Parts: sequence; structure tokens; C-alpha cells
Amino acid sequence: MLYLFSAIFAILTIIAWYIQRPFLQPIVFAIYGIVSLILAVYQSSSWTPIFVVRYFLMIISSLIIVAMPIFILLIMLLLIYNLLQKKQQTVWNRLINMAMIISLTLFLVYTVWGLINIRTIDFTSFYSLYSTLALYFTTLFISYYLIIFVIHLWPAKNPSNLLIILGSDVGESGEILETLKRRLDTGCDYYNKYSRLSTEPITFIVTGGKATKYRLSEADYMAQYLIANGIPTEQIIIESQAENTDENFSFIKEIIESMDPKPQISIITSKFHLIRANFFAWRQSVRANYIGSSSPLYLWPYAIIREYIAFVILTKEINFVFLVYLIISILQIF
Repeated sequence: MLYLFSAIFAILTIIAWYIQRPFLQPIVFAIYGIVSLILAVYQSSSWTPIFVVRYFLMIISSLIIVAMPIFILLIMLLLIYNLLQKKQQTVWNRLINMAMIISLTLFLVYTVWGLINIRTIDFTSFYSLYSTLALYFTTLFISYYLIIFVIHLWPAKNPSNLLIILGSDVGESGEILETLKRRLDTGCDYYNKYSRLSTEPITFIVTGGKATKYRLSEADYMAQYLIANGIPTEQIIIESQAENTDENFSFIKEIIESMDPKPQISIITSKFHLIRANFFAWRQSVRANYIGSSSPLYLWPYAIIREYIAFVILTKEINFVFLVYLIISILQIF
């Protein structure tokens, strides 16, 4: 069955790539296609190199089993927050959120019950459930991480004449922090490298709204930084309304649609943010190349885990189907 899932996702990836509809996400299908393939090979292959990989995944999964209740609880709380905050959700979205919240609540209750009765329950089935979930989320993380590098390394056909730099937090007094600085420096490096080769002036769109503690918006501070580093003021467009990545591309789409001729676009953001940026850009029909900037090493673990959990929430419907299938598979074994 998992091989079938993998084939279906591969076909969906190709279809989504070619027909380019906002509701069909090739990156999402590619990630879950890889997940399906890894799990299928893990379960059925007896090839020696695969056995080594299987052993590696078993070790990693065993290490994170302890953290699974916390991980599940965090996802459940985020789903509840999502349900309460977004008032304009479709009926389907609300139903799937509620179904996942109820399922995760039951899972946590089962966990507490199992720990209380650890001496009397069938520990093999209890451990098998947790190890399977840990394996699934480990495989999903590996696939997610792999696609980040595919997006980052995907070659651009032509130099871009529109650079979109996504905002990030600035300091309390408006100073550009390291993560945002690296995004802006990446944009400046691109400009210095390609501005003389481009037949059209390279335009920047800096995007990021205003937090209450700031005098200006993130985008305003970003524009100041670019100007201080040699980018002409007239080649910078400031989008200062967006409060999140989804709104970034909603407002950016309006700006792009007003441009004539249509520009060749590159989106610059941190590598850990590439998948979510791609997700929302695709949903707004903004087609672009992607350039991932580096991040401070000490921020990487927190940032990548945060983005990974956000992706799990964004694709909750697929995760729900996968988890139901895996749990049913375990119940059939025992």
C-alpha cells in the first residue's frame, strides 16, 4: 500500500507542476511521496544497504519516542489555537481540525492510561504504536529537510529582475538582527552580481508589517538597510502591511500584477523558511525562483523545528490520513 501511496504522490507532483493550480502543491506531494517510499522500503526491503538505513531510522526513532507525547501535545495546542483564531475557516477545515484535536486528545489519554498501567498492559503493542509514530515523524522530517535543499539548489533559467525579500524580527530599537541581515545581504550580493547583466533594473520588494513596539515596519527598516548598502531608493518597493508569510504573498501578488512587463522573480528568505515560503507563494500563484540565505548556527535547531511543526499543521489532512493508516496497520498486526 505504501508503494501505491508513493506512486500516487509522484503522479500528483508531476501533474501539479505542469498545470500550476494554487490548490495543488507539488512540493507537498513530493515530500509525502518521499515519506511513503522510505516507509515502504523500510517495511519490505531486505537489501543490505536498506537494512543499514533501517537500523539508523530505528535508532533515531527510539531516541525521540520519549518526546512524542510533548510533540503531539504541541501539535494539538496549535490546532486548537488555529481553530480559535481563524474565524473565516471553511466547514471542512473546521471539521478536520476538530477531528485531529479529538484524535490527539484520545491518544494522549491512552498514553497516560498506558503509563499508569504499564505493568499490566501489553507493552509490545504500546511500544509499537509509539515507535511507528516516531518513525513516521522522523521520516517526514528527513523528507522535509531534503526538499529544503532541492528548492535551494534548484537552478534558475535566467537572472531575476525582481527580488522579494521576506521580513523577520528586528531589534527593539529597530536594528537589523542577524537572520534578517543575512537575507538582506544575500539580496545585495545578488544585485551586485547580476545588475550589470540584467537588461532591466533589478527591483526589490521588502515585505514585513509593523509591530507595536517598532517605530517603523520591518519593511521600512529593511529598505533603510538596502539603501545604506548601495541599492538605489527608486528600485525598492516597500510592502508594510503583512503580518505573516501568507499575507506577505497576498499583498505581493497585487504589486506584481500591476507590473508590466511581468518580471522574472526570485524570493529570498532563510533556508529553514523556504518550504513555507514556497507553499504560500504557490497558493497565491506567485511563481518564482528561491534563494535561501544562511542562518546563525545557534538559531538553526529552533528555527527548523518550528518550521517543521508549522508544515505539519499546514498539511494536517495528509498527516491525518497517514496516521490513521499506520494505526490501523498496527492494530491488524496485534
